[in-house]
Amino acid sequence: MPNNLHTQPKSPSNTSGTIKSADETTRFLAYVLTIGFFGLVVLIMYQPLGTIDSFNQTVLGTVLGSIGTAWLGAMAYFFGAAPPTPGRNQHHGPRSRH
Repeated sequence: MPNNLHTQPKSPSNTSGTIKSADETTRFLAYVLTIGFFGLVVLIMYQPLGTIDSFNQTVLGTVLGSIGTAWLGAMAYFFGAAPPTPGRNQHHGPRSRH
């Protein structure tokens, strides 16, 4: 009788592709991050040309890029970075604990 313990595919625990959590902290932080990101974009858009010096333009660009990256990470967390792939959560063979 062959041992086929590890040949049966396991169903992924997350089939919808989104994270469901009872904790409201991550949702609140995502809202604050979204409002802050788009608020900064709007503030930068409505600044008259030439009113921000060169150093502050560099700082604003860096801050906008950092907040934009954090916003993309938060959206990937909530909506899934990629659609669920069958077999992605499977492990092949027994795992050793060392």
